[in-house]
Amino acid sequence: MITGVVKKTHIDAMTFITGNKPIQELIKEKAVLLHEKLLRIPGDKYWKTYENKPRNLKTQNGFIQKVTEIKTELEIKSKPQPLHQRRNPVDVEQVECYLHLQQNIIEK
Repeated sequence: MITGVVKKTHIDAMTFITGNKPIQELIKEKAVLLHEKLLRIPGDKYWKTYENKPRNLKTQNGFIQKVTEIKTELEIKSKPQPLHQRRNPVDVEQVECYLHLQQNIIEK
C-alpha cells in the first residue's frame, strides 16, 4: 500500500493534457464577464445603481452576491468604464453609393 500520494483520476490527466479549464472555473469566469458587461450597458441605470442586499435563499447565493464573492476571492478591483459608442461608418467617411441596376457599356 502506498501512502502520502495524491489520488488522481483520468479526468485530471485529460484536462492537463488538453489544457481545458474545469467547468467550475469556466462558470466563474463567464459570470464575472457577464456582470462586467451588465455594468457597462449604456443608458442602463439598473445595474449601476443596484444595491447588494443580503438574500436569504436556503440553497444558494444570488447572482450579484456570488459574483461579488468571486471578485473578492480573486482580488479583482474593477471600476466600470463606459463602452465606446458604435459609430456609423457613413458619419466618419464619405461613401459613394450607386444604385443603378444597369451599367453603360462603351464599345470601341
